[in-house]
Amino acid sequence: MPALGTLTMFYINITGGTASVDIEVSEDGTDFFAVRTGITSKTTHRVSWPCSIIAINVTSISGATVTVSYRQIIYDAPPDTIIESLEAGDVRARRITIEGDVSLIGTDGTPTRFYGPAQPGTTNGTLYTVPANKIAVIKTIHATNVTATAATVTMSIGGSTDAAMWVKGLSVPANDAYDWIGEELVLAAGETIQGLQGTTAAITVTLSGNLRDA
Repeated sequence: MPALGTLTMFYINITGGTASVDIEVSEDGTDFFAVRTGITSKTTHRVSWPCSIIAINVTSISGATVTVSYRQIIYDAPPDTIIESLEAGDVRARRITIEGDVSLIGTDGTPTRFYGPAQPGTTNGTLYTVPANKIAVIKTIHATNVTATAATVTMSIGGSTDAAMWVKGLSVPANDAYDWIGEELVLAAGETIQGLQGTTAAITVTLSGNLRDA
């Protein structure tokens, strides 16, 4: 099959002292060849060297912390430059032209607290209903146990059956809290978040996220 062009972006940050870093490549993990040496400051590097392994070698360090972040991108064709180092001021914005019909999706909307801080009852009830022509995006749940005994909380979407459960019988330790921070949970107009707790006046719940137009 045809080879794909790859580009690995490295961000190297050196703080709190001095250090020297090399970027090295290898095919077998034993013999390494340095393609960029003597990096001593915060820089970004774009590497498209045809190899199996790209390594960051800290060759010297004195009281410093070296942090390396990377991301790999696959292209249809190999980039023109095998390695390129960028320092402060080197990165420039590029114009992007989009042809054809464009739809904007995933806009953040308005930050919204959908419920709480409040305490659900001990029987299942509706905590929030998404308004007409809106989409609710749940991003966080915060459940606090305000008692000296472990207590449970249950939340569901649109009903109390097992198929609708979001969090079922989650035990929150005494005088502690549970936090759910998810990618996003999307609810359409008219859908509901329902919930209950296992012990009266034990769990305080807060639901937050974004509300946007449908």
